[in-house]
Amino acid sequence: MSSKEWKYIAASTFCYKIADGTHDSPKRQEKGKKLITSKHIKERVIDFDSAYHITIEDYTKINLRSKVDQWDVLISMIGEYCGYCYVERNKIIDYAVKNVGIFKTGSKLKAEWLYYYLNSGEGRSILSSLRSGTSQPYISLGALRNLPIMIPAEESTMSGIVNILSSLDDKIELNRQTNQTLEGIAQTLFQEMCLPKGEELPEGWRVGKLGEIMESKGGTTPSTKNEEFWNGEYNWVTPKDLSNKIFPVLLSSERTITEKGLKQISSGLLPKGTLLMSSRAPIGYFAISQIPVAINQGFIAINGKSVSNLFLLYYLRSNIETIKGMANGSTFLEISKSVFRGIEIVIPPNSVLEKFDFQVKPIFEQIVSNEQETQTLIALRNSLLPKLMTGEIEI
Repeated sequence: MSSKEWKYIAASTFCYKIADGTHDSPKRQEKGKKLITSKHIKERVIDFDSAYHITIEDYTKINLRSKVDQWDVLISMIGEYCGYCYVERNKIIDYAVKNVGIFKTGSKLKAEWLYYYLNSGEGRSILSSLRSGTSQPYISLGALRNLPIMIPAEESTMSGIVNILSSLDDKIELNRQTNQTLEGIAQTLFQEMCLPKGEELPEGWRVGKLGEIMESKGGTTPSTKNEEFWNGEYNWVTPKDLSNKIFPVLLSSERTITEKGLKQISSGLLPKGTLLMSSRAPIGYFAISQIPVAINQGFIAINGKSVSNLFLLYYLRSNIETIKGMANGSTFLEISKSVFRGIEIVIPPNSVLEKFDFQVKPIFEQIVSNEQETQTLIALRNSLLPKLMTGEIEI
């Protein structure tokens, strides 16, 4: 089918209803229903872990106004993730939304078409043009209702395109689910093997400090005004590169620096396998880099001396609240390298550490392999997406 036979229609015509979540701020609760906001929508998943609870009463009140149903397309309307979309595929929905747009499509085909269109180059460009605000970007409900959507004349064409793209996304999702299972196994092994049972330490275990068993380095940002420092051959990472990572694996960076830029960073180029922990704004993003990297000042780069980086990864993640509790700062909380090195740690004997590494290393390697495959699939999907969604490639 020629792209000339395609047409634009308003989102309000494509969908049977377009609404948004509450604009109120219900009080946080220790238990209750989850409240999903714009920052929790991250492509094909919702970040339920960082969402907070609200009362059943507030949940019911919000859902009287803007209940989410199966095959709704949710879109972040404000903030850093403004324009991110998610398709609700589940029949049972157990959360409410705030500052989130709801495209009610009524069908799987229309929901997935809208999702892919909004993630195409054309869709992202349109969403970008609809943004208002400077320090805090947002998209109004009226703009969402008037949003133009390109569709083919024949539903069979729409179905064929969605099938191609969704088959790639299904494999991406399978990798994600597999890695979640693998992560759970690794975390369980760590807890069973590397955390003492009871108050007394078993024979051969001891209490030490992080600085005894690992080296740590910080980074910096070369002057952004000097073009000679940027867009070079070396990966340069910031905590933003980890902000949407589900698994602790770093495969690439958003920005690169030149050799001249690298010389501005005292920690230099860190080797593949370095453990990265964001040390401020926020504290607690983790990844083991699969590429050599230079880092900015928002990281502590870690390399174990008498323990592996895998052990340190799971130990630090298990104790992140303790680490956050030792941070300070007026503008934002930060944990310094000196304070970090002084954190006490329970150190198992070498026999335990070696057994842990032997069992967890192949698990982590499989996680990395799945993430690499996922990155390849995403690149393929992203290359096909604009051509399929505008009729450039006929099916």
